[in-house]
Amino acid sequence: MAVYTLGENILPIFDNPIITMGTFDGVHQGHIQLFNKMKEEAKRVQGTSIVITFDPHPRQFLDPNSGVLLLTPLAQKLDYILKSGIDHVVVVPFNKAFASLSAQAYVAEFIWKQFHPHTIIIGYDHHFGHDRQGNIALLKSYKEKYPFQLIEIPASQLNNIAISSTKLRKAIAEGDLKTAFEMTHRHYKLEGVVVKGNQIGRTIGYPTANIKLTEPLQLIPQQGVYSGYLTLAQERLECMINIGIRPTVSKENSITIEAHIFNFDRTIYDSTVSLEMYSFIRSEIKFASLEALKSQLDIDAETAKNALHSH
Repeated sequence: MAVYTLGENILPIFDNPIITMGTFDGVHQGHIQLFNKMKEEAKRVQGTSIVITFDPHPRQFLDPNSGVLLLTPLAQKLDYILKSGIDHVVVVPFNKAFASLSAQAYVAEFIWKQFHPHTIIIGYDHHFGHDRQGNIALLKSYKEKYPFQLIEIPASQLNNIAISSTKLRKAIAEGDLKTAFEMTHRHYKLEGVVVKGNQIGRTIGYPTANIKLTEPLQLIPQQGVYSGYLTLAQERLECMINIGIRPTVSKENSITIEAHIFNFDRTIYDSTVSLEMYSFIRSEIKFASLEALKSQLDIDAETAKNALHSH
């Protein structure tokens, strides 16, 4: 299993490549079904399954004001795709030159020249090339010139993938981590670096690690308190997580992500960590005093521990 970046790595000559292409943000169970079809086909023809994906997200590149937020930053997405059993992932830098390729050049110079696919698995509504002018009909017209097989993903499966992506995005945005887990079989993950905060938490017995996201364009769950795990190097530590503007202790309106790690007293500034979001505990509220906040945090901590121990 390997990851290649087009333009940076020379692609090897793959055996009977079975390819598909897309953004695959969120890598949910709808995507996994498609990957399973690729693996079946690769096994049938003694071939190699290859997922082609793009970075940055095409919509972010083509319309920087689109407001598209990622469910899975690139490194996470690659990890999840490879863990599904796909042989290789090829990352295509989505830049001006690639976006300018005509549909015909996309087929000739990109798909055929780079991959020589045995089989392309693609949806009936997949569009590619400049102004999205390429489609499955164009691919079919090239089948004599370039002898690849074409497998069309059924409309019902495509519909399921599209609905799942929308539903997953909505679930995470609303803090509905149970639904998100059911759709991905993973806990939603945020990754970042521990930075200095205002250190008020430590004065009431709840020091926190403030986390600056590695991927600023990742979708953050709704404001509130969550149970979860913080991974530091090889340690996976129970914690409760607060996402919000901290109205009791701050006048700023910027969103912060902070984790209180249970039974932990080390300084970990500048460390890279990841947060697994397990369950939503409560919405963020403003308290009349630090004492009132501390009393609620005592309750939250017990709730979080119970939630983690019940998994």
